[in-house]
Amino acid sequence: MKKLLTIIATLLITVKIYATEIPEFVKIGLQTQYANQSDIVVKNKELYMYYNNEAVLAEFDAKNNFVFKPSNKYYIGVKAEFASYEDALVESELYNTGVVAYVGETDFKVYVGGYEVREEAEELLELATSRNPEKEHFVIESADNRLELYEGPNRLLLIDSKLDQPTFKTEDVIVLQHHEYRGYLELRRYNEKGLLPVNVVNIEEYLKGVVPAEMSSKWELEALKTQAVAARDYAIQKLGRHENHGYDLCDTEHCQVYKGFDYETEKTNKAVEDSKGYLLYYGNEVIPTYYSASSGGHTEDSNNVWGNVSYAYLKGVPDIYEDDDVWERHYTADELEDRFEYYFDGEKIGTIIDVIPKEMSKSGRLIEVEIKGTRGSKTLRKSSVRTFFPRIERNDNKSFKSAKFIVKLANGDYSTNLLSEGAYQIGKKLKDFKMLSAGRNTKSISKRKDKVVHILGANDNRISSKIEDRDSEMFIFQGRGYGHGVGMSQVGANAFAKNGYTFDQILTYYFTGTEVRENK
Repeated sequence: MKKLLTIIATLLITVKIYATEIPEFVKIGLQTQYANQSDIVVKNKELYMYYNNEAVLAEFDAKNNFVFKPSNKYYIGVKAEFASYEDALVESELYNTGVVAYVGETDFKVYVGGYEVREEAEELLELATSRNPEKEHFVIESADNRLELYEGPNRLLLIDSKLDQPTFKTEDVIVLQHHEYRGYLELRRYNEKGLLPVNVVNIEEYLKGVVPAEMSSKWELEALKTQAVAARDYAIQKLGRHENHGYDLCDTEHCQVYKGFDYETEKTNKAVEDSKGYLLYYGNEVIPTYYSASSGGHTEDSNNVWGNVSYAYLKGVPDIYEDDDVWERHYTADELEDRFEYYFDGEKIGTIIDVIPKEMSKSGRLIEVEIKGTRGSKTLRKSSVRTFFPRIERNDNKSFKSAKFIVKLANGDYSTNLLSEGAYQIGKKLKDFKMLSAGRNTKSISKRKDKVVHILGANDNRISSKIEDRDSEMFIFQGRGYGHGVGMSQVGANAFAKNGYTFDQILTYYFTGTEVRENK
């Protein structure tokens, strides 16, 4: 098998120069730790404010921490514009509560005060005019895009620009409350009253914070290179996914997990550096290199997970070296009923009496499952087969590890063997049971009189189980794999690397008909 893969890889893979543009910078919304914060603390002792990551607009020093805060207040505006922060600062010092306001590009203004209600600003308008009678003054309405920068009690800056957001940099890495980050920091308003920090970072430095967050730094170097190339491809393909929020990608599993500078390791950095410029192509297009933790022995066709569109490079393949990853979850009928109402926005089908696998793919994943209740039933299809079942609690947004599972009862003393093509077996036959048929016909295999288990054979690629009289039963789900199963298995990639395969051979095995090419 290894020789065959090597021959295929040698025929397919050529290193060429292509013109696909790799962006220099990406904007990463740091949602994991900082979404909708009432303030963002920066622990560095100096900050440089930039326009377009190039021109330095201002420099700030701190004895304490810097703190960014959202502002929905009213202000008194001074009718004048300034070409530098320093010129605006001189003007602001004419007022007891004056502050320099950045309003876009390289322009600054002076605002006065910061009032919760408009009437308060109107009352103090005359006082502000008396401080600087040569300038016209006016009330600035409340807005939900502004934020202020403090050092201790000192207000250093107000940012009032909807289009041009300044970025901030330090001499070293940016130190926030939980992590450290390379590159620049940009602040965005999050909802009406919160903030979200955005890391504006070179894409290769971004990958250095992704690879160790997505794959163990102790794994094989060639596996880490596959992760680096996959993450680079994925970032380019999904760039602008959060454009409406003011950044390109988030730092969560929704895009790719990113943990910044303090999560980097020497080995994972080497993997990024050694694979710099390499991308995975199908024809002349860079593809979205989907990956998940473990395939459970066989990856999945994309159309069996995400819809009816099939991609030639996202076809399921056997994971020939991957170790078994068996998991188990237990739920009572009441817990599943509660989850059903939560998942389907209050819809009710009564007490859950059965969970029936109806259709299975050749990889062994369930494509269709029926949830049967005393007052109706509901069919789950494709990705919802996995997302319906919570990993822990009813409102847990983290779903089952995999759609590759079977269902049994805790006190029914049986195991189920999935017999269809490409399927898998979990558990061992228990002493009270034996398999009576592998054909189409339904057979009862339980010796207990009060419980009847029915198995529908494998010839039509379906399996279902039905247990009667299960009012107080516990549903047990046993499965393999972790994630959607489409594209590359991270566990499988490491196993391939242990068996001597290079990163390009691994990638072209998981993504059918692709080539690894170098962009220069």
